[in-house]
Amino acid sequence: MSRDKKYYLAYDSDMNIAKMKRCCPAAQLIGTAVIENHELLFRGSDRRALPTIAPLKGSHIPAVVWKVDSECEAVLDAFHLCYNSYYKKKIKIPVKALNGKGTATKNCIVYIMPQDQPLGIPDGYHKMLCLEACRDFGFDIRTILEAASKSSGRMV
Repeated sequence: MSRDKKYYLAYDSDMNIAKMKRCCPAAQLIGTAVIENHELLFRGSDRRALPTIAPLKGSHIPAVVWKVDSECEAVLDAFHLCYNSYYKKKIKIPVKALNGKGTATKNCIVYIMPQDQPLGIPDGYHKMLCLEACRDFGFDIRTILEAASKSSGRMV
């Protein structure tokens, strides 16, 4: 891992350990977090919508935090910025260490899709990766299922 490390807040399919190890082998999982006052939604195309977050007071989303190098950040940028209309933002968030020994506030990058992108039916592959990650980390899968239902306008 090079010295130019950054912390990446993942609330989407990038929470999935196997997926991240394939696309960013040098990424190191450092902990979990909760994105307060935001909801999870699926936006983009009608039948291939991808996860994103949007402000919603009182709502929260489970997430994981990775330590990434510049190569991994470039891969993440290519997927999120070039192909899927996300923008990148920095946020400070408390991160709970995986070993359970404390919480530290980290300045993280996060990718968010603009709210003018339409809601849609979740892409099945990305939804599956999100559900697997929730199970792996003990997160409530209802976050994913409720977001899918709300975004597609039907029960999923």
